[in-house]
Amino acid sequence: MQRISHCVALLCFVFGAPTICFCQIRIPLQDVSDGGCPIRVSGHVSFQDDPSQLSRYTYGIEGSIENVSGEGVVLTVIHIQTRGVNRHGLDGNRSSDDHFFGPRDLQPGEVENIPATTVGFNEPATDGRMIGHEEANWELAREDVGPEQTPLATAKVTFVQFADGSTWGDTAAGHNLLVYRREILTELRKYERVLDKEGASTFLNAYANRRTYLWFPLLYVLVTKCKGKSDSCLIDGMHSMVQGARQHQAEMKQNWTVGATGRDQPR
Repeated sequence: MQRISHCVALLCFVFGAPTICFCQIRIPLQDVSDGGCPIRVSGHVSFQDDPSQLSRYTYGIEGSIENVSGEGVVLTVIHIQTRGVNRHGLDGNRSSDDHFFGPRDLQPGEVENIPATTVGFNEPATDGRMIGHEEANWELAREDVGPEQTPLATAKVTFVQFADGSTWGDTAAGHNLLVYRREILTELRKYERVLDKEGASTFLNAYANRRTYLWFPLLYVLVTKCKGKSDSCLIDGMHSMVQGARQHQAEMKQNWTVGATGRDQPR
């Protein structure tokens, strides 16, 4: 049987110290989305067992999505499950970047990376324990597996929103992200006003000391990108995100935020 995993024992100290078993597994993602899904998923999940780390067991998720529909896509939610690593499996959702806050959408035929994710835990871990970012809601799931079971990782697209506000899949799967979208836009406008009126240093101080539970990767990416550059980098980037949101609001009308929970017809 072809083995997906490989384990390497590393001798970390030459004299008098125990050997640490450092085990790595790399599992390709299998796309198990429903027929007619407008998004195709590819990538892999890695699992690491390293007793020298603060979080001994670590999952890493890297992947990409391809728009195989004929319309621009704004947001995608993917349900990911793993099993067969002889530890707790991982069960949860991963979302794409929300193009609602950008100048352009994921166009037909285009491919983009989904934000990489790392989730760590230690034993003893409890089945059903929620870990990681709130927006992902990762859950640990224990499975009794034999030593010869091949590790498996699946990805199922559960929700897609198009540029006109219409959706594919289960709208309940995208509900929290659409709620966050409204609150993120409120915060984004607040930070834009601070930046315009009081400058970059005050904005960075306000951002660093924010008291928000919202996870907003686009703002983090902008601040990181503009570090060491002129203030115009931040100012232009903030205006671009707010303008992108306003444009999408106009295109989506009432469908830009939370709609009725249900299941739309595949497109």
